[in-house]
Amino acid sequence: MTARHSEEHKLLRISAYFGLYSSLSDCPVLAIEQLPSNTKGTRMAVMVSMQVNGKVVSHEVEERTLLVSFIRDVLRLTGTHIGCDTAQCGACTVHLDGRVVKSCNILAMQADGGAVTTIEGVAAADGTLHPMQEDFRQQHVLK
Repeated sequence: MTARHSEEHKLLRISAYFGLYSSLSDCPVLAIEQLPSNTKGTRMAVMVSMQVNGKVVSHEVEERTLLVSFIRDVLRLTGTHIGCDTAQCGACTVHLDGRVVKSCNILAMQADGGAVTTIEGVAAADGTLHPMQEDFRQQHVLK
C-alpha cells in the first residue's frame, strides 16, 4: 500500500467510525479495499504504529481508543493526564509530528504513523530534566 493509500485508508477508517457516510461505498476515497463490516455489538480492532518519545511502538487497539488512553493505558506513560474531558484544560497535551495537540481529542488511529512526544520524552538522554520539567518539579506542579 502506498503512503497516499495508507493515509486514505486511515481517513476511511475514521470516517466510517464516526458514521460520516451511510455506507463505505458512499465514501469518496477511491482505490481502498473494503473494510470488514462492524456488526452490531462488536468492536473492530486496529493496529496502530507510531513513534513515541523516540521509540517505535505498535499495538492493536479498539478503533474508538483515544490517543490519551493509548499513551496512558497501553504505553503506561502517565505524565499525560485526562483532566476535563473537553479538551480545554491542556492536561493531555502532547506533540504530534511537531504540532501541539490535545490527546483527549483525537483517536489513536489518527496518530498512526506519526511521531508523538509526551512530557516524559522531553528529558535529556542522560536523565537531566528539561527546563519545563524542572520548573514543574520546583513548583510542585501536578500535570
